[in-house]
Amino acid sequence: MLGSLVLSIISIFAVFGLFCLILFACGKTLYNTPVVMCTYNNEKTIENDIKEVINKYGDTEIIIVDFGSSDETEKIVKILQSEYKCIKFVERRTINEKQIDKS
Repeated sequence: MLGSLVLSIISIFAVFGLFCLILFACGKTLYNTPVVMCTYNNEKTIENDIKEVINKYGDTEIIIVDFGSSDETEKIVKILQSEYKCIKFVERRTINEKQIDKS
C-alpha cells in the first residue's frame, strides 16, 4: 500500500518535471512574472530600458510607474505602449502628501 503511494507520488513529479522540461525547451516559462519599472524624468533612457526588458523577457507584462515626470517620459511610454501590448502605464502624483492615481 505505502509502496504504491510512493510510486504514484514519484510518477506525478516525473510527469510535472517532463512538462517543465518541454516548456523550457520551447522557450516558455511556467510562471510569467511581471516587471515593474519606476520612473521620474527618464526621457533619455526609458525607451532603451523598456526595449531591453522586452528583449530579455519577451512578452512578460511590464508595468511602468511614473512619479510625475515633467519631461517627455509619459509620451515615450505611450508610444511604446501602442507598439507593445505588454506595457501598462500608471501615473502617480503626490499633492499635499496625498497620492492621486491617474491611470
